[in-house]
Amino acid sequence: GVFAGLGVELVGTAEGLFLAADDGHSSGGDPMIMTGVGKGEAGIGLVAGTSYRQVGSEPYWTFTVGLSLRLPAAAGLIFIFDD
Repeated sequence: GVFAGLGVELVGTAEGLFLAADDGHSSGGDPMIMTGVGKGEAGIGLVAGTSYRQVGSEPYWTFTVGLSLRLPAAAGLIFIFDD
């Protein structure tokens, strides 16, 4: 058999500390602070492929299309201040 494929991916790198804060007024919730560290790559891509094989006298074609998604690892803490 024969297989041919193609993949295209957009990638961005995430590395370092992050910090976010919400005073609670704009979101209507409680005030909070979120902090942590992230590392890795985020990516979204499209893959496509086709294959052909001959089984006895019968030909078989297959087509594959897919979407890939990768997210970086993140670890952190969220502090919520209850009013």
